[in-house]
Amino acid sequence: YDKSRHNDLRFLVSYDVLPLPPKCTSEIDFDTIMKNVSFTYDNVIALLTYLSRRKKDDLWRAALLADAFVYAQNHDRYYDDGRLRNAYQGGDLILPPGWTPNNKKGTARLPGWWDICKNNWYEDEGQVGTDTGNMAWIMIGLLRAYKVLGKAEYLEAAKKLGTWIKNNVRDDQVPGGYTGGFKGWEPNPTKQTWKSTEHNIDLYAAFMTLSDFTEEPEKSMWKNEALHAKSFVKAMWEKCGKNHFATGTKEDGITPNCDFAPADVNTWGLMVLGELD
Repeated sequence: YDKSRHNDLRFLVSYDVLPLPPKCTSEIDFDTIMKNVSFTYDNVIALLTYLSRRKKDDLWRAALLADAFVYAQNHDRYYDDGRLRNAYQGGDLILPPGWTPNNKKGTARLPGWWDICKNNWYEDEGQVGTDTGNMAWIMIGLLRAYKVLGKAEYLEAAKKLGTWIKNNVRDDQVPGGYTGGFKGWEPNPTKQTWKSTEHNIDLYAAFMTLSDFTEEPEKSMWKNEALHAKSFVKAMWEKCGKNHFATGTKEDGITPNCDFAPADVNTWGLMVLGELD
């Protein structure tokens, strides 16, 4: 970005879309829905990349993104429980003066589009929701930022996310693990009761890393959460065929989902877990 206020908090847009004129919702397409969307997963990958380069300008960019995550967590238009959304608006993160959803000032802007026919603002239920895997990756990014940049706010934000995950998507029925998250709008988003092997691999890495940065009794608590995720991942080994992980479960959280076999679950599983014990 080359802007006059380049120090202001912001997220990076995920797609460079075509500059199409406004449309009716019945005619919306990819370019309309994705015009101003900054997916949190994309931005945490950018954060980790900047941190890995260790150059002054890149560390400044990393801090800007990490600070944006912290701000968004503490300035949601509705939630105050530590969760983040799957996406925010690109560019300026903070709503301007005069916009006070739920009587809150300075909230983080969420993506959406204006319907010129209905004269109304619309949002995508997936973008405003909270996927468990995305939250795990934000934890990983913030913890890395804490290690490299040293700001205590990053560690505290990761703890808040971890607590939200533990309290809201942990499932103790066999085979354990964590469910998919929530989809849709406040105040009553729909809980996603399926489980993703990939999400649980993400959580194993996130919780183990968080354990490394905390002292007892927190240390053991976060490690136990990590092992809870790992036990689910191990339970998905060869549930849908030899020599690979099942993608996860169906809506009941128990029945293995054998409809497809994504490659990333297996590459990521090998990278995080190594040989299964």
